[in-house]
Amino acid sequence: MIVGGGDGTISSIVDYFAHQDVVLGILPLGTGNSFARTLGIPLTLEGAVDVIVHGKVADIDLGKVDQDYFANIASIGFSAEVARNSSNRLKKLLGPLAYGLVAVREFVRHRSFSCTLQIDHQEI
Repeated sequence: MIVGGGDGTISSIVDYFAHQDVVLGILPLGTGNSFARTLGIPLTLEGAVDVIVHGKVADIDLGKVDQDYFANIASIGFSAEVARNSSNRLKKLLGPLAYGLVAVREFVRHRSFSCTLQIDHQEI
């Protein structure tokens, strides 16, 4: 299966591929492409296609929160608000700089919060 997109695309499809016997080819067409960068996939279309054709398959671990899988990164709070409020239009106009601009705006609006993390029935 070949998917073109960025980290948001990966985030939206990872649930469908968890625990499946499938190879996923990535064409990094997003703004940040953190997932592709982490796997060493070139950010050029030509380079990514070359990896799909000649590269090796990499097994990745997935995280899971409630019933939602994630790959590479999960966030809450400030960074989640920055990602959520970075419009596609702004990202197309400014590229990765859009995140910085939105971060400045969100920094002014952001309010702290607390949370409890449970790992193996132990609260942290």
